[in-house]
Amino acid sequence: SRGLLSLRSQVQILPGVPPVSITVSASETFWYSELMTERIEVYRGIIYDELRDEVLLVQRGSGGGYMPGYYEFPGGKADPNESPTETLQREVQEETGLLVEPFDGTLEQSTIYMQESEMSTGKYAGKLYLSRFIVSRIISGTVQLSNEHDALVWDRVHEARNRTPITPDSLIAVAAFKALWTPRGAQ
Repeated sequence: SRGLLSLRSQVQILPGVPPVSITVSASETFWYSELMTERIEVYRGIIYDELRDEVLLVQRGSGGGYMPGYYEFPGGKADPNESPTETLQREVQEETGLLVEPFDGTLEQSTIYMQESEMSTGKYAGKLYLSRFIVSRIISGTVQLSNEHDALVWDRVHEARNRTPITPDSLIAVAAFKALWTPRGAQ
């Protein structure tokens, strides 16, 4: 058993996290996206080590920027003409030194959580920001900390939500993964 039960599920919204549109299915459409002409797509890897039952989190650099010192799943913005899988692989490798692939074979099947919101500040103000969290497995590489992060940690799946501070979207992604995940041998 892989550990993932289904990618269609309801995620309870956590207090203090203002959703604009949230889904955990890659095939659902967003009503909000029809109102926006330009969007920033971000792909994050929930890097899951099935043997150790752990996920990898990186800590944002304390030198400034958005939410310094917060933990999150590694990933980043898509470059022009780059596929979602290429973005996931490039960003995760840049941030962790690891080459990954979607856990269930395709990006659509391995997407566990998506969030859309309009950016209100900074250079992306007024643009739609789409974050997609993809359960991923390691193909190759050695864990290496990037210059843009202060730390990286492996947390047991059921303990990752207690890592503080953690970005709100990564906290929801942890909850979605935990809700859909079954320990090895438990089925």
